[in-house]
Amino acid sequence: MFKSKGKQALERLDFINAVRKNDNLLEYPEGYTVEDLENLDWAKFKIIVPNETEAHKVRMALKYLHDSDIDTNFVWVNQIVHCYEKDHPCLIVDNK
Repeated sequence: MFKSKGKQALERLDFINAVRKNDNLLEYPEGYTVEDLENLDWAKFKIIVPNETEAHKVRMALKYLHDSDIDTNFVWVNQIVHCYEKDHPCLIVDNK
């Protein structure tokens, strides 16, 4: 069954507020500079896929998330959704 858009929006707000209360995600500093970005606590991760076909699927999913109405003011969220970019170093094809 589909939820109403109003209920989905309220659930999303509840989730966002819970995350902010717990300070689990790092937010970009207000009025940040290039120097601020160099000093952020970036997530260290890799997404490993078995072939280019699977890499394409992951890129399309990440592109969808990137273009959705999500709060990318959280550093790690923004970092992950940008892995859709071609040749992004975090998306690795391992043909083994």
